[in-house]
Amino acid sequence: MGTVCQAPKGQTDGGAKELIDPYTWEKNKRIITQDVHGIPGLGNFSYRKQLISDPQPDVHYHRGLCEIHCVVKGHWATNIAAEGQIRRYQLSAGEGLILFPGEAHSSGPAQQSPNEFYGFQIRTEGEGEILGLDQTHSDLLREQYRRMEHRHVKVPFTCISLLRQAFDLFSTGEPLQRSIGLQYLTCFLFQFTLMQPVEETQGARADSRVSFALRYIEENYMKPLNLEQLAQEAGYSASYFESIFLKEMGTTLKKYVNKYKVEKAKVLLESTDEPIIDLAFRMGWSSSNYFCTVFKKYTGMTPLQYRRLREAK
Repeated sequence: MGTVCQAPKGQTDGGAKELIDPYTWEKNKRIITQDVHGIPGLGNFSYRKQLISDPQPDVHYHRGLCEIHCVVKGHWATNIAAEGQIRRYQLSAGEGLILFPGEAHSSGPAQQSPNEFYGFQIRTEGEGEILGLDQTHSDLLREQYRRMEHRHVKVPFTCISLLRQAFDLFSTGEPLQRSIGLQYLTCFLFQFTLMQPVEETQGARADSRVSFALRYIEENYMKPLNLEQLAQEAGYSASYFESIFLKEMGTTLKKYVNKYKVEKAKVLLESTDEPIIDLAFRMGWSSSNYFCTVFKKYTGMTPLQYRRLREAK
């Protein structure tokens, strides 16, 4: 899932950690890193096809890099922490989103629907030539992104085609093909800042009560959690709080909590030899049988089967 480093003091909101993804080449996850493509000013260039069950990284940020996501199929969502607020963005096919350097963000424990997207990082801080551009055009591109007013935009089909061709050419590993792909990518980059913004109502700020619930779950997932408890902490009735959470997150609080705890349990199953019954109770599950039932529902296997599978790899 990538290298995680502690963020410098004051760098991000919410105790986020820096995430540095390694080179990856799998069927549904392909990441071409800077040390592989060698292009100044370009970070990772990636393609991902995600299922609902795929784990998501914890709250993280990228130092000195803008990160752009372009959804080509399905729906993709992310929470961005900025200026003391958490804003949740829901992207559909044909939409793009930019994350600015140092912004803490997370998709939650899992996506709510399958999706397919391209993502890449560009270095907008500092000086010097980037992306094979001369100094004048390097400065112009950086300035465009520094002054960008809208982060959530509509991406025309022609621009999605540019991005797809760029990634396919990068994927060959051949210097000449990569150079051609860079021209497509640069063309996309200059157009991205001019794309039509998505209406604000489609990228609305997450309800403060939902933001509270998400933070509370992250900080207390090792304890028993239920709707009534979280509603009481937020100062609302259980039924009203549940309706707000469902509207904002697209899933019930119970399903969200269970999925979040399962993802955390995976980490413990991989990194420790703790007996499953002890792990279940330490994580606040009501019984080891219930833990195994929920775990199998989301992963298709029991905790023991999952541990043995990971050990075999």
